[in-house]
Amino acid sequence: MKKTRTTACCPPAEPMPPVPTDEVEANKYLARLAKAMAHPVRVTILRMLVRQEGCIVGDIVDELPLAQSTISQQLKQLKDAGRHPRPA
Repeated sequence: MKKTRTTACCPPAEPMPPVPTDEVEANKYLARLAKAMAHPVRVTILRMLVRQEGCIVGDIVDELPLAQSTISQQLKQLKDAGRHPRPA
């Protein structure tokens, strides 16, 4: 049985803002999400997160043959893709 680490990689998620109602903005948002999920490493990370409770970087690093810094960068890209752009 694998031991799970107790240090989470990130604070609890904040509620997501609603998806844009403007069609152009909604399309841009969906395209950004799709682009973020188009990388095989990020797909692997997402699948791992779905199977586990919580976001533990150490567990992801133990499972994938990648450096911790690479995993952190991939997680940041996923997180950033889910954010709505700030109004200019």
